[in-house]
Formats: sequence, C-alpha cells, structure tokens
Amino acid sequence: TSKDGSSTTTYIINVKVVKEKITLKYSDSNGNTEWTWNSTTTPTQPTFVQPTIKAYIKNAEGKDELLTDASLSYTYESDVTSVATVDASSGKITIAESGNGGAKIYATLKENENYYADPAFFNVLLEQGYSFSVNASETAPAINTSKYITRTTAEGTEEKLVKMTFGGWKWEGYANADATTKTLGSYKVVRGDKTTYYTDKWNDSGEKASDIASIDGHYYSWNGVNDAVDESKAASDEKIYGSIRYGWFKSPVHDSDGKTTVSYPYTLPVRGSFMTFEPTMNGTLTIYILQNGAWNTNDNGGTYVQGDDGSITYEKGDIIPGQFRPHAFQVVNQRGLTVQEFSPNYSVSTKQKVDSRYYCMFQSEIAENSETDNDKKNAGKKTGWRYL
Repeated sequence: TSKDGSSTTTYIINVKVVKEKITLKYSDSNGNTEWTWNSTTTPTQPTFVQPTIKAYIKNAEGKDELLTDASLSYTYESDVTSVATVDASSGKITIAESGNGGAKIYATLKENENYYADPAFFNVLLEQGYSFSVNASETAPAINTSKYITRTTAEGTEEKLVKMTFGGWKWEGYANADATTKTLGSYKVVRGDKTTYYTDKWNDSGEKASDIASIDGHYYSWNGVNDAVDESKAASDEKIYGSIRYGWFKSPVHDSDGKTTVSYPYTLPVRGSFMTFEPTMNGTLTIYILQNGAWNTNDNGGTYVQGDDGSITYEKGDIIPGQFRPHAFQVVNQRGLTVQEFSPNYSVSTKQKVDSRYYCMFQSEIAENSETDNDKKNAGKKTGWRYL
C-alpha cells in the first residue's frame, strides 16, 4: 500500500525448490565398507556386522554434515545373490555360506522433491582358495619374469600353486631398435609404408583411482603398454574397429550350436601385453582384469573432430566421443585354442554398467557399420551423434 493509502500493489513471488545432491555412506559400525571371508584359510565364518546407510549434505562451510530427515527412504539390492542376499526394504544382508566371489549390496536413496536419488554399495567378498593381488604403487614385473600364487603348508613351507609369467618381447638387440632411443627389446612393425618400433613393458600400479570401484576386493593392476600380437604380425583380413590390425589373435568360427567350423591354432601372442598361467594342480582359476571399460576415458577434456561430421567438446573425465569400442581379451591354451574349445567349465562376467551419456560413434560410422542397406540409407541422411 502506498504511503497516502491511495493505491495497493500486489506482488506474486514464485519459489522454485532446487533439489540438492547428497552423499551416501554405507558402512558398518567400524567404518568398514567391505567384509571378506576366505573359507579356505578361515573355515569358521567371522562375525558379520550389518552395515547402515547414512546421508550427508554440504553445509555452508562446504563440509559434510549428517542429514537427519525422516522423509528419506532407501531400497536395497544385491548384484550377486549366490554370494549374499539383502532384504529390499530393511537392508538386512544374509551371507551365502557356500558362495564364492564378490557381491555389491546397493543402497539407493529414493528420489523425492528435495533430493536427487543417489546409490552407494557395500562389498561382500567370499573367497575359496588362494590368491595374488596387486597393491597400490607396486613396481611392475620385468618382461618375461614370473610371480606366484602360493600357500603355506602345515609344515610352514611355501608351496607354489600357480606360476604367472608377464610376457613381452625382449630378445632383439640394439641393431633393430629405434634409432632415437636404442632401446633393448624393441621390435619392428611394418604397416604399409610406415615402420614403427615398439618396446614392451608393464607399468607400475598407481594409487587408487577415485572412479574405480573394487572388483571383488581388487583395486589395482599392472597394465601392459602394447597390444598382444603374434610373431607373424600379419595384417587382418578386414578393418577391426576402423583400422587394419597387425598380428591380432584370430578367433575361430562357430556354427549356431557353438561347434567350431574353422580354427586358427598356434596364433599365440609373443609380443605386447600377455600373460601365461601354469597351475601345479587341478582346480578353478579365477582371473580379474581391470581395464578401461568398453570406452576410452580422457584426462584433460578437449574437442574431438571427425571429418565433415563436425566436432564434440567434452570435459575432463567424460567419455571421449567416438571411443565406445570393445576392449577385448582372449584366453587360449598352448595351441592357441580358445577357452570354450579346451575347458569343459568356464564363465566370464563383468561389473561394468553404462548410461545414456556414453557416446557410441559418429553418424558416418553408423552408416559404415549398419547391418542392412536400409540402415545405411537412413544413417547417412543427417549429421549428429548416436547415444546408447
């Protein structure tokens, strides 16, 4: 109302509630986010303390502050029920006595008008047998040296169970090395009119990456520098992921029943990143491979350009556009036969998940990789990107 009372103005104020991002911490009373039981070394199951979920929000000083809000509600889920199950509502975890492997127990905040949904997980790790695990900042083995999975006998002596050799090429001398580095162990690869010298090695493990969750309790790895290739270094029959590849393993051909119709034995790796495993007894061998997923992440961000298709700008930590590529590995025996051809009992599993942000390929590449003529016609009509 005006001072003289002659007029009145009404103001309408619209308030938009902004949802806040919270951080969930899922741990037991001792602050542990992981529980491990090796039934081989410890036959009696140790005490399992049920974990609890707590929500934190940033205060005015930017520090985490415990959020006590009666409206918060959670759901629970186990990704491997043969290891551990969980009540979807109460969150009570039950351990499978005969389980083997790892399970992530996910606690997810149900999204409401005030807070965004947020997941957290608690690891349950059940082990049977003996293992070897890479530690943080651990020096990698030299080319063609070995590590062992061992156990201590009743007499107190160390018994070697599995010999693990870290392969690579080191036998060519300085005469065939890169002229600028004269690195012992370089090998020459000729690709058309281009000659390149490669030197094989395994990199030391780093610190724990903030964006890598454990794989059944394993956080670190020694990664090889070069692709594994066979001695022939022969060119592939066709382009693989956009390029001719040299000396890559050639997979056998199988019919609809899984029977091998064409095989290429003895295509064994002798260069690059490969390992051999030599057990001293019968049993089950589990191998964990920590790799850069089905895509290539980046360190600094930048701009990715692809011909006439234009460009995509991406930030640090994003997926590199155009780099959604399967990163494959092969398991073969001494003859180069794949695991399904020599092992009566094997399995392969992955913990990887994707969401709609992960870029697949440029539009022109869609046309080149489409399955049908109709797909090719439609794919080339417009520029743009395809998301999964």
